[in-house]
Amino acid sequence: MGRTDYSEILVTGGFGYLGGRIAEHFRHQGYPVAVLGLLPQPQVIEWAEGLDIRIADVAVIHCASVNQQICESNPAQSVLVNGLGTFNMLEKARTSKAQRFIYFSTFHVYGRVAASEIDEEAIPRPVLHYGISHLLGEMFVSQARAQGLAAVSLRPTNGYGAPAHLWADSWMLALNDFCRSGVNEGRIVLATTGEQRRDFVSIRDIIRALEILLGGSPPMDAVYNVGGDNVLSIRELAQRVVEVAEKDYGRRISLEVPRESKQPAAPWKPFRCDRIKKLGYKPRDEIREAVRELFHLLGWNGK
Repeated sequence: MGRTDYSEILVTGGFGYLGGRIAEHFRHQGYPVAVLGLLPQPQVIEWAEGLDIRIADVAVIHCASVNQQICESNPAQSVLVNGLGTFNMLEKARTSKAQRFIYFSTFHVYGRVAASEIDEEAIPRPVLHYGISHLLGEMFVSQARAQGLAAVSLRPTNGYGAPAHLWADSWMLALNDFCRSGVNEGRIVLATTGEQRRDFVSIRDIIRALEILLGGSPPMDAVYNVGGDNVLSIRELAQRVVEVAEKDYGRRISLEVPRESKQPAAPWKPFRCDRIKKLGYKPRDEIREAVRELFHLLGWNGK
C-alpha cells in the first residue's frame, strides 16, 4: 500500500498498547509522528525518542482511553476520558483543520445484540461502562462528522499482539496474558473450561485497516468493524501458545483447565466486517508470529 498524503500524524494514547504500535509503525514509514499521552515511565521516554508532541495540519488517530477494568471500577472516569476526552480531541482536530480523525472504539459497544450476527447495522446495547463510554465517544464523532470533519469510528474485536514496549497496558488481553504466564510461570491456568469462542484480530491487521481509512478519499461510512476472521475458543488459543513454545522454543508450558465451568459459554455470534473488506481489507491469521514476538519481548530466544 502506498503512502498516504499527511504532513504529520498525531496519535493520542501514543505511549499505550495500540497507540504505541501505531506510532511505531508510522515512524518506520518515515512520517513525522507526534504522540499525546500521560507522562510515561523513564523507559518509555527512551523508546519515544524522536517523536514529537504538537498539533498541526494532521491526521489524528485517537487511541487514548481507559481500559475495561478501570471503566468498571470508576464509571465517572470512563465517561470523562472515553467520552468527553474524545469530544475535546475532536474540537481540537476541527479547529486545527485536521484532514482526518480516526477514533478507536470497541466491539463492546454492541453489548447484548439481539440479531444472530454482528455487523455495523446492529443496534448497540452496551452493558459495561467500557462499552457505554466508548459509545458516547462515537456519538461525538458522529456529531463532528455532521459538522464537516472527516471522522470515523473503528470497532476492533479481540486484539492480540506484542506491544511496542513492556510497559504498555496490554497484559489483560488473552493471548498476551497466556504468553506472559507461560514465560514467567511455565503454565497457563484457565478460569473456565475455555469453550467460549471469540474472533481474534492481530494488531497488524488493525493497523492495515487504519491505513486503508487514512488513504484515498474520506471514508463513506461513520463506523467500521475490524475483525480477524479468526474464530477460536479460549482453550484453543491457549493451546496455540503451548504448541509454539514446544515447536519453536523447545520449552514446555502446561495448560491447566477446570473440569467444568460455573456458567455455560455464551453462544457465538459471527462478527462481520464486510464494510472495510469492500475497501480492500484482508485479515490474516498471525497468531504464531504474535506469540513469537511476545515471547521475544518477554525474554525468550527461539530456534
